[in-house]
Amino acid sequence: MSCEKEASLVNNKEAVYETLQWQLRYKEVSCDTSAMTLREATEKYIQSKGGILSPSTIRGYGIIMQNHLQGLMPVRLNRITTAAMS
Repeated sequence: MSCEKEASLVNNKEAVYETLQWQLRYKEVSCDTSAMTLREATEKYIQSKGGILSPSTIRGYGIIMQNHLQGLMPVRLNRITTAAMS
């Protein structure tokens, strides 16, 4: 087997592995979230995007959570309404 073919097989296996890892993370995030609070949901989202989001984006999300959503963070997702946001 040539070096090119071996490298291609390794790259394909890595791609399949990465795809399976992403699917596992996606399933984790997309499970029943009705009992989850906004804080839990945002933290889980950020955690699931760990290798994708830049550190400055994660910091920005933290600032938004702390400065603009603090009152909603302990609220369960199925309880958030337009009235709860005002």
